[in-house]
Amino acid sequence: MGKMLKDPEQKAWADSVRIVFPKFENGGTHVNISGIALAKHSPNRENAIKLMEFLSSPEHKNLRTRKF
Repeated sequence: MGKMLKDPEQKAWADSVRIVFPKFENGGTHVNISGIALAKHSPNRENAIKLMEFLSSPEHKNLRTRKF
């Protein structure tokens, strides 16, 4: 969004988008849901699959949620 706000051709569209975080009466948790895909003709298919497997692994989840 930051780059779009700086681009005169895309600023109007970026201004129309709003991010809304849910609010719960007794608190709550924001969940970031992400996706991943592999292009059909990817030149590094084997390594891309390894990366995708790692990014969806419990090990990666633990690394992302660990407090530093």
